[in-house]
Amino acid sequence: ELARSGALGEIMSIDSAFTFPGQIDGNYRSDPSMGGGALLDTGGYQVHAWAALTGGAHIVDVVQARTSTGPSGVDLTTSVTAVMDGVIRATALSSFEQDEAQHLVVRGSKDNAAMGIGPAFTAWREETSLIIGKREELFAPVDAYQVMIEEVSARIEGREAWVVPIGDS
Repeated sequence: ELARSGALGEIMSIDSAFTFPGQIDGNYRSDPSMGGGALLDTGGYQVHAWAALTGGAHIVDVVQARTSTGPSGVDLTTSVTAVMDGVIRATALSSFEQDEAQHLVVRGSKDNAAMGIGPAFTAWREETSLIIGKREELFAPVDAYQVMIEEVSARIEGREAWVVPIGDS
């Protein structure tokens, strides 16, 4: 809502990370046939944020991509830098090898926004905050999984419009 309202101005860059030291041996995250790997596991959260913040901007060019691969062939760490709609620079870091970190920073032509308290992508029943310029907005704990189910159900039932057109999802 903040990005779409124009309060940040034109989005210039989005920087994100979702990393954790995972013991993935023996679970689906290490199995290539089950879509394993850090990018597919945690990168989706980040790319969804990119799409939501930009109204569905398209990646025009992947400027840089680096990955380290584990014994099963899945990526353990992947970093990507892309340019969206020719002007928005977006970075994502996904990893099972690094310390736990989740962040999301959006820089606009008028103002910036960043996650403050709590994880950027997986807050569950904990307080979170969003820092917009020099002010901080606090959010009460919620069950994020319940909210996701309610939001998707509302869209499937036609009670609310999709944020990103389903064809671009």
